[in-house]
Amino acid sequence: MIASASTVATPVFDWEALAPIVALASGMVVALILGLFPGRGGKVLAMLAGAAGAVVAIVFSITLWNDPASAKVIAGSLVIDRAALAGTIIASASAIVGLAIANRAHGTEDAGHGETSSLILASTLGMAILVSANDLVTVFLGLELLSIPLYVLCASYVDRTSSLESGLKYLILGSVGSATALMGIALIYGATGSMSLPVIGETGGSGELKGLIYPGTALLVAGFGFKLSLAPLHQWTPDVYDGAPTSVTTFMSVATKTAALIVTARLLLVALPDQYDLWHWMLVVLAAASIIVGNVGALGQPSMKRLMGYSSIAQAGYLVAALSVGAVGAMLAYLAVYAVATLAVFAVVAAREYERPDLGDDVAALDGLSHDRPLMGWIATIGLFGLAGLPLTAGFFGKVLVAGALVDNDVTWLAVLLIVGSIISLAYYAPPVLRIWRKAPARKVVAPSVELAPSGSAGAAAPVVPAPAPGGASPLALDDESTGGGVALAAPPVELTAGADPYGAKKRHTHAAKSERRAPLEVRVVALVAAALVVAGGVYPQPLFELARDAGRALFGG
Repeated sequence: MIASASTVATPVFDWEALAPIVALASGMVVALILGLFPGRGGKVLAMLAGAAGAVVAIVFSITLWNDPASAKVIAGSLVIDRAALAGTIIASASAIVGLAIANRAHGTEDAGHGETSSLILASTLGMAILVSANDLVTVFLGLELLSIPLYVLCASYVDRTSSLESGLKYLILGSVGSATALMGIALIYGATGSMSLPVIGETGGSGELKGLIYPGTALLVAGFGFKLSLAPLHQWTPDVYDGAPTSVTTFMSVATKTAALIVTARLLLVALPDQYDLWHWMLVVLAAASIIVGNVGALGQPSMKRLMGYSSIAQAGYLVAALSVGAVGAMLAYLAVYAVATLAVFAVVAAREYERPDLGDDVAALDGLSHDRPLMGWIATIGLFGLAGLPLTAGFFGKVLVAGALVDNDVTWLAVLLIVGSIISLAYYAPPVLRIWRKAPARKVVAPSVELAPSGSAGAAAPVVPAPAPGGASPLALDDESTGGGVALAAPPVELTAGADPYGAKKRHTHAAKSERRAPLEVRVVALVAAALVVAGGVYPQPLFELARDAGRALFGG
């Protein structure tokens, strides 16, 4: 017999608590529709709709910050607490920066502004669901909604082989990570008979299948280790960061780590506290390996995106080190610091790509930035020093918190490794800063020598250009006089008579002028805001630490 509608139990929807998630979903749909309008108007409206959805989600999250946690969202499958709200705020802010960078990027024209905006918002929506997940089914749904749009976005520059390769690599290895996490979810369900995280934490496994919870825990840690770029599960990170559009790299470098880190903390500390001895040492080993591999791998990287890719591996090690001892407040504080410093650096990288398309994301594009664009030079310096953890930046206090938590929990050797890794990081953070503040190399143009030969019966002199050199080389040979990509035209000196100056010999010694192209205003604004937050956290860090501690206590009691 079919039950009547009156006897069917319907889930409870707390629409007030769901407001940030609804805002992201609405922004995604509206951006996709507005992107259908032709011309520049449709492009602008699509980007504005996407950014508006993210801004509204942040506003709602801030409004809900002081409200008690709501565990009755959609039959208890979601829990909206301060940890979830903090993750939603960071992910939404990353989406705004990604949209600002993508607004005038070349590849966005091919992919479509509406599609780009809606995919970024769709991935952000997945992150908001993931950080709020209260059962294993919702965890997997959020993970896939986070990942699938990113696979497409990484390959959205269809005219670049590197972008297509990036999307393919991320698809394959990301799918492996998702499958690993799904297998862990299946084993934990088999051991406990429940999908609810609080129920799993209360039972801790029962019956003949209780032992399955141990391999299930290990597989869950490994699956989310892929998303966190933890060594040795990091192989995809440098290549994907390098090949993906800069807007996508910026977004995923912060938002993906935020969502994966918070949901991992929720899984381990809420659902699997009894398996502490297992996952504690797994995370300690993964953190140590990530700190070593990330800092060593970043040395000598010629591309800023690859450098930041390896840097993110080391930063993930610092974050997971805090999680390994249950120091959630320190983890969230450092996560916020990492987010704003990374966004500041990537915004400058995107700006230089726009101004110097000949160099792209090469480290050489930063040469003379302080002379060419003083404000952007300061922003990049602050962001890089913040990631290095130098004093007077928020990164310094973030690392002090993490190191202190490790010492308090008798993992002093990992705290020492964190400090050593931070010292090593100066070897790859400092060279870009030196390039920024040194004077840009001169770009000299020297014309080829010219022989004057008689011209016919009139006897007038006519210039004769020398023949190509052996091997087909042109007399206008290129001579890069600096490692920074400055280009000079080297050729024999000019000898002219009769006042002729066909090659501009009088102007052959010139210096590189300021780039005629200027980075879009929206990119400069988000870079400035991010750098200001790094400095504010270094001068007065107490508010950040209090917010992070409250978020940790609200969910994990740590």
